Amino acid sequence: MNKNNPLIATPQTTYPPVGICIYCGSDGGKDGLRKEHIIPYGLNGNFILPKSSCKKCEAVTSAFEGYYLGNMMMKPIRHSLRMQSSKKHVGRKDLLLPYIKTERFYADKAFMPIEEYPSTLFLYQLGPADFIEGLAPSTDFRESRAWSYSHDPQKQEKLFQVLGARRIYLAAFNAMKFSSMLAKIAYAFAVADLGYKNIRPFVLDTIFEKDKTPSYWIGGNKELAPPTDFLHQMRIEYIRKPLDFDGRVYILVHLRLFANLGAPEYHVVVGEKLNANV
Repeated sequence: MNKNNPLIATPQTTYPPVGICIYCGSDGGKDGLRKEHIIPYGLNGNFILPKSSCKKCEAVTSAFEGYYLGNMMMKPIRHSLRMQSSKKHVGRKDLLLPYIKTERFYADKAFMPIEEYPSTLFLYQLGPADFIEGLAPSTDFRESRAWSYSHDPQKQEKLFQVLGARRIYLAAFNAMKFSSMLAKIAYAFAVADLGYKNIRPFVLDTIFEKDKTPSYWIGGNKELAPPTDFLHQMRIEYIRKPLDFDGRVYILVHLRLFANLGAPEYHVVVGEKLNANV
């Protein structure tokens, strides 16, 4: 953790060990169980759930987290804010601009020093989850729109001038992998707070990228909230569906990554609370 930058420093919280893989229910076999960072370690996620993921499931969650932490949607801002990394080496000193459009041509790539790279965070603002709205599952995220934050707009303007560019494409949004990451964070947080045996999860297929309609469980707030003093924020809300008279209680996790930068808030319908006393 970068303790010299209070903007991104988060205290470590370690929950009681689970003793079972929260994703597949195995005991980990000969490889045992590993700890889970509820929010990815590379986003300064210091909320730890010990003995909660087997080797096979860890590989799955690490893959989609690595995709986002390593691509242009988050890598520049992570470098600029000097966020922590599990890698022991510094890595490349330059970054790739995938697509550049100037007045006369398209260039498919260009490299530039990492210190000159515009540190822009890209996320998506989503409408409410279909489950909450009482709508049928859909393959599209309704009312979604791009959101970005520029940590150093002067670098971005300089880049346009130096390259003579009208438009620069820094990253592509992969809705499936982004949904998997949000679902994993929300589910792991719910397990840490409520206990593995107290949840009937709905989002396991989303985590494993098998769900073709993740917008049924995942959505967000239509309006942006002002920035806060916290890097990330999570909280649990219990909800009931309208006209649902069987007493079922559902677990809704509110999740806001980069809350201190004014980023969008998401919500994930993690599952049904098995002990309905709330």
